[in-house]
Amino acid sequence: MTAWHTRTPEEVADLATRLRAIDWTWQITEIDQIAQRFGWKVISSKPAWALLDTGLGPASGKAFADNGQVERLHVDASTIGPDTSEGRTEVHAAYSAMARTLVATLGPPTTEIIGDLEELRWAGPHSTLLLQELARSIKLSLVTNEWLTGFDHRVELSRQGQL
Repeated sequence: MTAWHTRTPEEVADLATRLRAIDWTWQITEIDQIAQRFGWKVISSKPAWALLDTGLGPASGKAFADNGQVERLHVDASTIGPDTSEGRTEVHAAYSAMARTLVATLGPPTTEIIGDLEELRWAGPHSTLLLQELARSIKLSLVTNEWLTGFDHRVELSRQGQL
């Protein structure tokens, strides 16, 4: 097994600031220009998605589009950690450090989801930045507000047993 790696909190804050500056009218066909702008490598690109190497290995970045219009861009803030209680503790500690640095850089989040897995959201006029603590990794995403509204609605329906 390879060692667990994370971006530093400062790298995450810089990346978050740069992601928020993306104009969300871009198409998946422009993934090469976005990748070049961030120093990433396009691994594979299709009409509905693209896989990127953002510095933490192949598929450490993903873009998803609907009818060519990009709706989501996910960038790993860490690789997948060990499936142990110590590993989950390390993931949470790294997430907490990243969260503190993002709050200091971007200001308070507009939404904070607290539970077994935590999430912070900074909403903008057209897109929302998310920092998510997953079971064994951390992800930084920029999603369109329209997509996020639909996602949240589906999550709520699932919680109610309607999906």
